[in-house]
Amino acid sequence: AREVWEERGEAAGVGPHSGQPGAAEVWRTLVHCSAVVGMHPDGATEAIVDFALASGKPFAVVPCCVYSAYFPTRRDKRGKRVTSYTAFVKYLVDKAPGRIGTRTLPFEGKNIVVYSLPESGGGGESEGAMLCEPCE
Repeated sequence: AREVWEERGEAAGVGPHSGQPGAAEVWRTLVHCSAVVGMHPDGATEAIVDFALASGKPFAVVPCCVYSAYFPTRRDKRGKRVTSYTAFVKYLVDKAPGRIGTRTLPFEGKNIVVYSLPESGGGGESEGAMLCEPCE
C-alpha cells in the first residue's frame, strides 16, 4: 500500500501542492488508526476490509455499489462472479467468517453495515467487544 501512495499520491490529488495531506501523512494515519470506517465507499469497500483484516484493525463499512465491471475477477467461494449487492455483502463476510458480521442500520437505502470487532488479546473478550452491542 505504501508504494502505491508514494507512486500515485500526487496524481490522486494528495500531496504538498494539492491542499490535501501527503502520502506520508495518509500512511501514518492509516497505520496508527484504531479502526477503519467507510460509509458509501464505492470501489474502496473491499480495500478497506482487506486493509483492516491485514492490519488487525476493527472496521465498519456500509457498502453501496458492487462495481462488478471494475472488479471482474471478484469471485465468491463457488467461483461465481460477484454481481449483486447481496452477493457482495456475503463475499465480504466470507473473507473472515466468524470474525466479520453484519447489522441492518435504521435508515432507508443501502443500510447493511459489514463490520469486525477488535481482536481479542489474551483469551478473553477484548474491551471493544464488551463495549460494542447493537443499539436499540
